Amino acid sequence: MKNHIYLWVCLITVTFSHFSAVGQSARKIANKARPSYLEIGLGLDYSTYRDFATSPLVYRGLAQNISLHYQRMDKVRETRFGGDYYHSNTYASLVKNEVAVAAVTTLTFNFSKLYQIKSISSDKWSYKAGGMALFTGNLRANPTLQNATYGYEIFFNLLGSAKITRDLSRQTEKSRKFLFIKYKLKPRDKNLSFQLNVGLLNHNIRNGYTYINQESLLNSGNFLFADYEINSFSGFRMSSALEYTHFLANKNALKFSYVWDAYTTGGEENQFEASHHNLKIALLFGLKK
Repeated sequence: MKNHIYLWVCLITVTFSHFSAVGQSARKIANKARPSYLEIGLGLDYSTYRDFATSPLVYRGLAQNISLHYQRMDKVRETRFGGDYYHSNTYASLVKNEVAVAAVTTLTFNFSKLYQIKSISSDKWSYKAGGMALFTGNLRANPTLQNATYGYEIFFNLLGSAKITRDLSRQTEKSRKFLFIKYKLKPRDKNLSFQLNVGLLNHNIRNGYTYINQESLLNSGNFLFADYEINSFSGFRMSSALEYTHFLANKNALKFSYVWDAYTTGGEENQFEASHHNLKIALLFGLKK
């Protein structure tokens, strides 16, 4: 009897080990087959911000945007990480047609992972859910504020993400005619997607109310972080991206997107708020396995 039990235990152990190995092997094959891209993008961004710690004025302006990302994606899973660089001169109206000018530089680093929800997805529609981590740093220079000319903020946010993708691929070659010119449209992969990210955990580093940094005069050696505070579970962030991706014959792709991002700190007297409206074009270079 004991021998029979021992044999059954061995058989079950070997069977589960076999299926586990098969499952791991299948996942490795799927991961290796998943296309990967290096994305280089250029954008024009309309940004606004307001810092109640130093001024109630709203600053607005156009920013240049450069982005670099690595991503692996297919219908089942999507991983993306990289960064964005923004620089702008923003303006706020004062009295008698005078304006205040603030130069703003923003760096953003992000990592996101999305998984397909198979129960509601189909050949044409793909639904994914996952999360995103965002790290953002702002550096501002506003001579109008005199002793408070320079300021910065640091944000760290964990967001829940949902994405819907519509497959618009052309499966067969089609003939077209424009006036007297005939041309053919080759089969192409293309899709339209919308992603929404909502802040779940929000943290920031901010200066106090009526911030004037005098550390350079006192020579205390703490110029960068003087009177700054770490605020945990404070503020809110939300962002979205509407993207059209057109894959080329050489396995590269072009992506046109509109990206919106808005975030704010907590508090009342020293609250900071900012938003970005970014029109972007990006080239995705297909990476060899």
